[in-house]
This record gives sequence, C-alpha cells and structure tokens, in this order.
Amino acid sequence: MNEDSTMKAITLHQPWAMMVAIGAKTYETRSWSTKHRGAIAIHAAKTREHDKLAYTYPFYDALCAGGLSPKWLPYGKIIAICNLTYVVQVPPQGMVKLSDQEYQLGDFSGGRYAWGLIGVERLQIPIPARGQQRIWTWDFGDRPPHEQLFFRKLRDWRFKPHGKIRL
Repeated sequence: MNEDSTMKAITLHQPWAMMVAIGAKTYETRSWSTKHRGAIAIHAAKTREHDKLAYTYPFYDALCAGGLSPKWLPYGKIIAICNLTYVVQVPPQGMVKLSDQEYQLGDFSGGRYAWGLIGVERLQIPIPARGQQRIWTWDFGDRPPHEQLFFRKLRDWRFKPHGKIRL
C-alpha cells in the first residue's frame, strides 16, 4: 500500500451515510473518540438492515430535498469525502444549538462523541470499496490516474486540520 494513494475512511450504515454526503448530517456520533483530523472518506456499508428508515422523517425529507430517492442509495461504496475538524464529548445534558434534524440523525446522549464534519464533497459516481469497523485506511491506488490525482488533491490541499473548536 502506497501512502501517497491512501486516505482515512469510516463506514456508516445507510441512510446515515447519505445524510452526511448530502450535508443533512454535520455530526457523526460515536461511543468512541479519535485523534484523526483532516480528510476522511465516507463509506456506505453493504448491509441493508436500516433500509426502511430512509422512508421515514427526517431521512425521506432530506433525501428528497437533495434530489434523491431512498430506492437508489449506494451500498458498499465510498460516497463522499469530508473534513473531520473536531471531536467533542457530549455533555450530560446533551448538545446545545443543534437543529431538530441534526438531533434526530445522531445519538447525542451524554458521554458520546460528536465528530464535526465539514466541506463535504459527494462523489457523483460512488466507488466500490470494502468497509471496516472504526477508522480504516482506504487505498485508492487502483483507481485511474486522474481519479488518484483528484483524491490526493482533496486529501492534501482542501482539508487541513483546524485545531480545537469548543462548542
């Protein structure tokens, strides 16, 4: 694996993965923290166990607003690249200043971690990839040269860590 053709990635189940890809979800909530900051690829898991949620509020409304149909969600593919800029532990009383939609798209229970995702670039053609649990390394070295250049530019130029942000 050539480090010049790798990027960190995280696998999310649908419809949450697409919520990040279309910008409807700006926080990924996890029970664990990470030290990673910078570019991270969003991978849509292969499993379809939460399919029916895409037809419920707020998922359905967000998909329709993004010009998408729940019928055509990609699975087992990299669907977006964004910038993981900060991670904060959710206080016991929960997060403040979040929209109702954001609350409904994540688990903001006290003690969990909210990962701030900005600068989302949704891929028009999702790329098949095998996901993993936790943060993993995606090797895009098998992609055509012009795609490798595109991913390197996204990873290296656009997404620079911004330090700590307090909420």
